Amino acid sequence: MLFALMGVGLLFAAALPEAFGERALLFAGCYAVMQVGRALFLRLQLGDHPLGPNFSRILAWAVLCAALWIGGGLAEPGWRMLLWGLAVACEYVSPMFGFPVPGLGRSDSAREWTIEGGHLVERCALFVIVALGESILITGATLAHAPAWDAAEMIAFATAFVGSLAMWWLYFNIAVRDATEIIVQADDPGRYGALFHYLHVAIVGSVIVTAVGNDLMIAHPHGHMTLAFVLVMLAGPGLFLAGNGLYKRAVYGRFPLSHLIGLALLLPLACLAQVLGLLWLNALTTVVLIVTASLETAARGGPPDKQVSTH
Repeated sequence: MLFALMGVGLLFAAALPEAFGERALLFAGCYAVMQVGRALFLRLQLGDHPLGPNFSRILAWAVLCAALWIGGGLAEPGWRMLLWGLAVACEYVSPMFGFPVPGLGRSDSAREWTIEGGHLVERCALFVIVALGESILITGATLAHAPAWDAAEMIAFATAFVGSLAMWWLYFNIAVRDATEIIVQADDPGRYGALFHYLHVAIVGSVIVTAVGNDLMIAHPHGHMTLAFVLVMLAGPGLFLAGNGLYKRAVYGRFPLSHLIGLALLLPLACLAQVLGLLWLNALTTVVLIVTASLETAARGGPPDKQVSTH
């Protein structure tokens, strides 16, 4: 099954750049095959296992989503966006309600969503590592294609690199270690598993948006400040702080004050964006990330065995 998913995944990746063009059907078809095929395989393998009914419901929703994905691949661009938007909504909303299916009921997150805490947290963390690693690679590639390595471009490069390190510091400093214990000790680990997945969509997405901002800054350090540039420069760090704050709220029971301070510090930068310019705006957002990480480390510092969860 893994080898089959690997083969289809390669086709999926090859079709991705033209997903909204001539390879829309191939893109949608590969994704549908992976989702339905995985759920069907697991359902057949489980047989009479107590988790079987859960995967029956997952399979039903996978088939519904597959129809929307393939329908979008066959449709005109306008309808494609609508159908694919509905497919994405089904993918993310259905687990919130336990994959309800007429005649099959809904899944109980406490009994039917068995989660191994360490494995789940590790998988989520690896997605963040990949996203941060790709952002650093993009930073280097953009610098390599820059026309002239002047002082502004080198400052932009250094700021982007340090910003990626600050994001790593914020994410891996504390919560990742304690998140495992939260899932292990929870009465309904499935609920935490679903919540962590949803929050990591925002966290990984924020890393991607930040990488776009770094790319723009290195390529055009003296470029004209536009509303789109301002939104990209601030949305990435802002979404990262918000996503991490919600993640830590799930782990510790409260939104960290350090992250609230970081979000508050981004507000004046939005007002001063036109005065600051691209280079200084990005540099100051990096400073905000470093300040936030420093405040959190100071607030929760100390040896790991002396740090106590407040959940």
